[in-house]
Amino acid sequence: MNLGKIFLFTVAMIAIIILAKWARKKAGRQKNPEATLTQEIVWWVLTVGIIFILGCIVNYVGCFN
Repeated sequence: MNLGKIFLFTVAMIAIIILAKWARKKAGRQKNPEATLTQEIVWWVLTVGIIFILGCIVNYVGCFN
């Protein structure tokens, strides 16, 4: 990986982490305590999935190369 790709990937990861924190805060405002753990798991799965997809896009060749 060259420096440009590493920089792009880092910026994308920071953006996703910020978005995930914002989304979790927004989800936490709903008064539904029993759904909190489920929402937490869903947001973590989405975050990891988006980071993985972004990694594939940044690494042009593909995920498993």
